[in-house]
Amino acid sequence: MGGFVKSYLNATPCPPDRSPVMGYYDKRAVPVLDFFARNFAICDNWFSPLPAGTQINRLMAMSGESLIHQNVSDPLDFPHQRLVYDWLADVRDDPTSWCSYQWDGAPFFSLMTTWWPRIMADYNDPYGVGSFRRYDKFSQHWGTGESIKDVVFIEPKYTDDPIQTLRQPNDDHCPTGVTGGQKFLAEIYNTIISNDEMWQSTMLIVTYDEHGGFFDHVTPPSVPAIAGGVPFKTTGVRVPAFVISPYVKPGSVFSDLLDSTSILQLLADRYTPGKAYSPAVAARQKHLKPLSTILQNNPSTTRPPLIPKGDLDGLFDGHPAVALDVAKASATSEAFRKASDGMTKMHPDLFQPSGVVS
Repeated sequence: MGGFVKSYLNATPCPPDRSPVMGYYDKRAVPVLDFFARNFAICDNWFSPLPAGTQINRLMAMSGESLIHQNVSDPLDFPHQRLVYDWLADVRDDPTSWCSYQWDGAPFFSLMTTWWPRIMADYNDPYGVGSFRRYDKFSQHWGTGESIKDVVFIEPKYTDDPIQTLRQPNDDHCPTGVTGGQKFLAEIYNTIISNDEMWQSTMLIVTYDEHGGFFDHVTPPSVPAIAGGVPFKTTGVRVPAFVISPYVKPGSVFSDLLDSTSILQLLADRYTPGKAYSPAVAARQKHLKPLSTILQNNPSTTRPPLIPKGDLDGLFDGHPAVALDVAKASATSEAFRKASDGMTKMHPDLFQPSGVVS
């Protein structure tokens, strides 16, 4: 775990300052994460599934396995494989048993071309109650509870997403700052505690696909896996993870070993008790602890505090402009660009000519 600075200095162009790769944020910069840790539970042994890139770790988190071992730059090369969406539809015998809210732009799995028709159809649903939804509807849906599904995914606006809209990225991905992500998480949290009945049966998990290259001192555990035909011996590096629920002990630190595939087994524990999510997830679970053990039997009946808007007013409210230079863009950025271009050509009314998402 000693190569972070060396790797950072080998970047092109060479950074003039060595310290950012070893840096960290305190509660002045990330007050919402600090609030979550003090009032709910933080998981300090949660690892990204593989020492690999975003696409592979997203596939692991949403499928339990990956058919690729490195990021690809073209959606035509992004494999079609079953995701947790398919699993939920099967075990619940309902293709609409889940929903995903997108802050803006395209969902991550627009990189998988087989999802394009459903994403585009749902985005154009006049009632906004398809499986893929605009985040603008989330507060309204949660308030009534009528169109909320048992399992809800919420995605930010991705820095890698080239679709130009009035909303800035808020995914914490460099070069985007963390302020937008803090405000996004505060809004989600304040929404879910606004409905007392819904809150009493809610478990919100906040985590990241991988660590982005920043330093960590904890050695990844030995959890073997094969991705895209390539063997891996360990998990990836630790990532932040929080569990917000009336069923967790306030201010607790959960130190059992977890990774993002733990969410998949948690769903299996909930909907198919006594069964593994899949053989691949079962193999990983031999090395991990069940995420369900973070939950207490009896929920807190005290309504948790809101995050006052004033607590966030002092944060820097700007974002650096994110301009995608195709010649220098990452593989994921390029794949997002091609996916966005492909969907827009297939469904030109998906986005307004001005670039503002309808």
